[in-house]
Amino acid sequence: MSEDTGARQSGSRKRDPLVRVAGRLLGLNVALIVFSLVGTAARLHGPAPEWDYETIASVMAIANIITASLVSLLLMVRSQGWRSVILLLALCTVIAGGLEYASTVTGFPFGRYHYTRALGPMLLGQVPALIPIAWFMMLYPALQMGHQLRLGPLGLGLAAGLVLMVWDLALDPAMTTGFAAWVWEDGGWYYGIPLQNFVAWFATAAVVAGIHAARGPAWRRDDSALPVMLFLLQCSFAGVLAALYGRIWALVVTVNVLVLLALAADARLRRLSSYVEQVRGGP
Repeated sequence: MSEDTGARQSGSRKRDPLVRVAGRLLGLNVALIVFSLVGTAARLHGPAPEWDYETIASVMAIANIITASLVSLLLMVRSQGWRSVILLLALCTVIAGGLEYASTVTGFPFGRYHYTRALGPMLLGQVPALIPIAWFMMLYPALQMGHQLRLGPLGLGLAAGLVLMVWDLALDPAMTTGFAAWVWEDGGWYYGIPLQNFVAWFATAAVVAGIHAARGPAWRRDDSALPVMLFLLQCSFAGVLAALYGRIWALVVTVNVLVLLALAADARLRRLSSYVEQVRGGP
């Protein structure tokens, strides 16, 4: 590909209306996150106005999921098409949503917990309707990162499982304190969260991503940085929120594991680049 062709394609991406709208929604998502964190800090450490913080926290959490999910939706539609999007949404609803429902009823596979009303309307009276959408919101960036590393369905599934588990290392401590979105009933070693929850998060994400990679439409190359930015933004939001509530180790652990994954991804990309150069150079 010539430099002129690359420049034209880059310019085309910048002019793409879906990318433009996704970028603006990502900016709105940043604003919501900043407002949420500043408001939480003010309420905890004062001075703070006399507001209904429970309602505000619920609205902010719902708005965060909706705006971030729309970013993933628009970017995936643009790069992969509707068939790929619909399959991922279906897998997140049936597998991830189904397992969440099963766990709230039976305690398997994530552990025994129940949702509060903080995330809005419930499906079957047990799981917020936004939960499968939140899985989609973060699995798309995980899929994009896995495909950039040129992993097969099995490797991609394992990578996506790790990525989603890292997010939950920050998310669960943040969302089970303060104005909790869900409540663990039997406790656990990590801020009252059982180990099986993280194992189940890994396995659920791995299965969804692996099936999508194996059975979905061929993945089209997409080097956009926006999905990765969205993933890092959501991890940062959860980690800082947990730290504000005194769960500082959730942030520390999440940052360190992210750094390790980034180093592993960089090593993989370097090996791929070296291999390509060797092939081009010939014997």
